[in-house]
Amino acid sequence: MDAAPPRRARNAAGDILDAAHRVVARDGAGRLTLDAVAREVGMTKGGVLYNFPSKTALLAAMLTRMLERFEVEAAEAAVAAAAAGHSAPTLRGMLEAVEKLDNDHPQLHLAIVAAGAEDPAALAPLRAMAARLQARILDETADGPGAMLACAAADGLIFQRLMDMPPADPALRAAVRARILAIADALEPRA
Repeated sequence: MDAAPPRRARNAAGDILDAAHRVVARDGAGRLTLDAVAREVGMTKGGVLYNFPSKTALLAAMLTRMLERFEVEAAEAAVAAAAAGHSAPTLRGMLEAVEKLDNDHPQLHLAIVAAGAEDPAALAPLRAMAARLQARILDETADGPGAMLACAAADGLIFQRLMDMPPADPALRAAVRARILAIADALEPRA
């Protein structure tokens, strides 16, 4: 049985991920380098490489952390949606978590998309999470196409911002989000 890593090593990895997040948020996705992260966290590049042997490994860990937070937020929102009597609580929870994601450092998401373009396998955890959510969403509703339409519309808002497409007026974006939630709330639950 493997021994648990020393406590400082676990904290170092978290500190490095925090530093990488700050670099991307402040300087943009194109400026994420192991050297920049090392400077930000206050350690040598070797220290960063000890924890993350490549930039790809660092981006993969950033993606994993982001997905873990997303799933927790989506699950908490789904529990609240179920308690409030929404017919598709997993979809409602996912849509609420997507709204938070959309407002949280688009440069980080761009860095992850860039990593996926270089190495499509790097996005495997994202695909797996999306498949789990989709299965739960489709299990809750009798209107699979309506549920997937709501998901696709939410994804469209994220990608519109991510790709720096002409931004919609904030009031219009809010109205679109409200319409997506209305579609989700109107779905017929599975009997």
